Amino acid sequence: MRVRFLYFSALRTRLSARSHRRRRAELRSTLRWLRAEKPDSIIIIRWHGKCTFQKAHNSLIMKLRPLLILMLFVLSAGVLVWMYYAATRDSAPHDGKSETSHTITVLDSYCRRMHAKSVQYDHFADIATEEQHPGVARLFRAMAHSERLHEHNCASAIVRLGGRYTPPAKVVAFRGTTDSNLERSIAHNRRVLQEEYRPLIDQILGSNNRYAGRALIWAAAGELRQVILMELAREELSTAAADVRGYLVCPVCGNLYGTDNSDHFCPFCLADSHSFIRFE
Repeated sequence: MRVRFLYFSALRTRLSARSHRRRRAELRSTLRWLRAEKPDSIIIIRWHGKCTFQKAHNSLIMKLRPLLILMLFVLSAGVLVWMYYAATRDSAPHDGKSETSHTITVLDSYCRRMHAKSVQYDHFADIATEEQHPGVARLFRAMAHSERLHEHNCASAIVRLGGRYTPPAKVVAFRGTTDSNLERSIAHNRRVLQEEYRPLIDQILGSNNRYAGRALIWAAAGELRQVILMELAREELSTAAADVRGYLVCPVCGNLYGTDNSDHFCPFCLADSHSFIRFE
């Protein structure tokens, strides 16, 4: 009688139920063949010494390799997006803060200039009153009030941006005749309109600071109207014509109008004409 050893290792692998059934069927067919052909043999079934589990494990890793690669790609992309967002978040407030600080500085300088002009126009009004030019004195007083309103609007813009405005404690006023004061004021306003207001307004509107831009647009419009009214007053002063014109100041935007040419509302801020401040 001969002893036969049958080594079988399929059941130690991680296979599906179908594969297990197929291997069991193969084992049964092998046993039937051995019993039929070698009836005098003793059949001993042993496990194979080399386990096939490691091969199955390696095959599982190979199947999951695309998924692992995809997960690593998504993770690396997420890290890159986070780094970009962190760099942008750290730099954006810095740029915005520096731009806001520059805007506050510019508005503060213009507020101080408007305050000085209001004091100067009050001084020019006193000189015109002494020289018996009541029409020019009314114009200068209306312009002084208009400048104070422009100063208030710019100061409000500074506060909205997180700054603080303090008017100058001392202002040096120039003294001259009424005609020379008008000439100096016209030349100064024309220079400011052409050289300073236009690029500054474009810069502030480009930074999406519409509130500060609106305050400067109102101030620029007021400067232009002051130039026109001062030129008319100077012509009447040179021809010795009686100036009986009164002036209106919008309490919202500070724009200046003559009583002989006024609308039912302010064309800049749409304020009602009944709220205009009259200088007559």
